[in-house]
Amino acid sequence: MSPRIASCLVLPPLIWGSLVVVATGALSRLDPARLTLWTWTIGGLLLLPAAWRNRRAVAAAVRARPAWFLVVGTAGTTGFQYFWYLGLASASAIDVVLLTAALPLFICIGDWFCGARFGAGRWAGLACAAVGCVLLGLPAGGQFDIAQSMGAAAILVANLGMTLYTVALGQRPTGLRADAGLAALVWPGLAVFAAALLLTGNLSAFAAPDPQDADLWMELLYIGGAAYVLAYALWNTSVLVSGAARTGMFLYLQPVFAILLAAALLGETPGPLQLIAGLLILGGLLVSDLLAARHAAVAAAEDGALP
Repeated sequence: MSPRIASCLVLPPLIWGSLVVVATGALSRLDPARLTLWTWTIGGLLLLPAAWRNRRAVAAAVRARPAWFLVVGTAGTTGFQYFWYLGLASASAIDVVLLTAALPLFICIGDWFCGARFGAGRWAGLACAAVGCVLLGLPAGGQFDIAQSMGAAAILVANLGMTLYTVALGQRPTGLRADAGLAALVWPGLAVFAAALLLTGNLSAFAAPDPQDADLWMELLYIGGAAYVLAYALWNTSVLVSGAARTGMFLYLQPVFAILLAAALLGETPGPLQLIAGLLILGGLLVSDLLAARHAAVAAAEDGALP
C-alpha cells in the first residue's frame, strides 16, 4: 500500500474521530441546522477557488447529471451532517460513536447490492471489526444498551445518506479533480438544505454565529476546513482508487481514534474492554485487507491463465 493510498484511507477516520469532541462544543452554542449550514458554507467557500479553476469542467458535469449532483450532494454533505449533528445533540456520545461505526457495514451492503462481490476474507474482517465496535458500546457494567431515541434514529438516517453518497461515487464518479468534484457536490447540497430551511420556516439557522466568540469560530473553521474539505477530498479519492467497500472498512478506525482523542484531550483513559475492541477493529481491517488482496491476486492469476 503506497503512502498516498494509506493517507486517503486513514486520515478521514482520524479527522472525523475528532469531530465528536469538536462538534459537541459547537452544538452547545448552535443548533444542528445552524451548525450544518454555517460549517458547510465555510467548506463551500474554501472550495470556490478549485471550482473556479475548473469551472468549465464542473459546469459540464453538473449539466450532464443535475439530479445526480443534487441528490448525492445533499445525501452526503448537508443531509448527512444535519442528521449526524441531530443525533449527537440528542443521544449519548458513545451511542453516536457506536452507530456511526456501523457505517462500513451499510456501505459494504450497498456496494454489494450494486454488483460488487467480496470474498469470505472481506466478510470475516467486517464481522471481526463489527464485534469490536459493539464492544465499544458496552458500558462498564457490561450490558449492551443503545437508547431508543430520536438521536439514535437520526444517526442511522445519516448512515444511509453517507452510504448513498459513497456507493454512488464508486459507481458513477464525478469525472472531476477531487477538490472540484467536491465543490460540485457541496454547493447543490447547500442549495437544497437552504431551500429546506426556508420552506420549513427555520430562518434562525441563517443568523450568523457570534463574531466575538473566537472559540466557536475556531471550531467552525476546523469543521469546515479539516472535517469537510480535507477529509471529504481524501475520502472521495480513496473511493475512486480503492473502491467504496474497502474505503468504508477503514471507518472502523473512527471509534478507535475517538477514544484515543478523548483520552488525550478529555483525560478519559480507555479501559480493558475498549483496548480489546480496538485490537479487534484493527485486526479486522488487517484480515479484510490482506485476504481481499490475496483473493484479487488469485483471481487475476486465474484470468491470466485462461486461453
